[in-house]
Amino acid sequence: MVRRELGLRSIPLDEIRGTAVAGIAQRGSNFLPLPAFRSGNWQTRWQRLRRAVDSLVVLPPIDVLAYAGGYWVEDGHNRVAAALYAGQVEIDANVTELVPPGGHSSMPTGALAPMLETTRGMRAAAETGFATTDVAAAHDHDHHDEHDRDAER
Repeated sequence: MVRRELGLRSIPLDEIRGTAVAGIAQRGSNFLPLPAFRSGNWQTRWQRLRRAVDSLVVLPPIDVLAYAGGYWVEDGHNRVAAALYAGQVEIDANVTELVPPGGHSSMPTGALAPMLETTRGMRAAAETGFATTDVAAAHDHDHHDEHDRDAER
C-alpha cells in the first residue's frame, strides 16, 4: 500500500469504522478501552477529556487512515469516544489515505487548513482584546483588496 497524506479534514464520525492499531480486542464499539484494559489513571483522563469537550475546547485532531470507504483510527481513540458521547457529527482528523499499488485515490483533495488559519487569527484576536467582528471585518477588507488587485491585472 502507498500512503498518501491528505492533511487536516473534518470527517463524519459515522464513517469511522474501527481502529488501525494493534489491540482491536481491547476497545469496544464506542472506542473506549474495555474495562480490563483501562489503566489506573484512565478514569481521570476520561473525565478531563469530557470536561474539555463540554467546555468546547478545541482538541488536537485525531490521526486516521482512509481505506475502503471508511476511516480507521491510528491515534485519538478517546477523543473519538468523547465526540460520540457528546453527539458530535464530525471530528477534525489528520487523514492519510492507503492506496493499493497501481490504484487510484478515492478521496477528494480539499483540506481544512485555509479555514483553520482564519479561525486561528480570530482566536488570537479574541485573546488580545480585539472584537471578533473587528477581526472579521479586517479579514473581509484584506480579502476585497486581493480581489481588487486581481481585477487590476
